[in-house]
Amino acid sequence: MFTLPNLITLLNLFFGCLAAISILNGAYYLGIIFSLAGGLADFLDGMVARLLNVQSNIGKELDSLADMVSFGFVPGIIFYKLISLNLPWPGLSVINWYAVPAFLITMFSALRLAKFNLDNRQTESFIGMPTPAATV
Repeated sequence: MFTLPNLITLLNLFFGCLAAISILNGAYYLGIIFSLAGGLADFLDGMVARLLNVQSNIGKELDSLADMVSFGFVPGIIFYKLISLNLPWPGLSVINWYAVPAFLITMFSALRLAKFNLDNRQTESFIGMPTPAATV
């Protein structure tokens, strides 16, 4: 469970959390840096797992959970903040319909990751757009 690839995956999750906090606090450039760091960790975890031959089911699930935060939740937060910047009452946007399009990104990312985890055809390549690409 505590293999090097899984620790790198947890770094992806950590950077995703830092990105979300940064963006919510208006530190957009810092949020972008943390998102890029999460992307780098996401790239490295799979590569290291293959190099060390330590792929596992928990690693696959952990990777999807980390990706959900870094590449599903964070883009939704970015979109939400961009929409709410133009509202007359940004604090009230949570109860408004403006949050719906922003978090469609998050919801469809969750569906994409769940489908990926259950689809045996996607062991070597992706069918459709990978969730990290949606962040760009």
